[in-house]
Amino acid sequence: MSGHITKTIDGKDWNFRLTTSEMVALERSLRQNPMEILSQMQSGKLPMVTHLCEILFHSLRASHPTLSREKTYKLYDKMITDGWDIFKTTDLIIDIFKDGGLIPEDEEGEDTETDEDEEVKNA
Repeated sequence: MSGHITKTIDGKDWNFRLTTSEMVALERSLRQNPMEILSQMQSGKLPMVTHLCEILFHSLRASHPTLSREKTYKLYDKMITDGWDIFKTTDLIIDIFKDGGLIPEDEEGEDTETDEDEEVKNA
């Protein structure tokens, strides 16, 4: 985890960070592994707004512990008013998952080359 991701929404800075305890809580509330949702997003399937809001809610709780789900819904409405769309929100979710250590920083379904791969090529 690198810290948090800060986004300004409706003139206020919001810090997103998916801690381990919030990952567990997110998994419980979704009743599925968050990586399944990520996998679907990476394969081009749009996520449910319910899932987006749950991920936002849990990723905000480390910095905003009194935040309620209802306030998260209002924040999402403000994001839409500020020009966010489903794709920009999905990009934020992917960044939150990267920051939380759920996916490597340089991986989004890409084939990345390692030093071992280079050694095999040069052998």
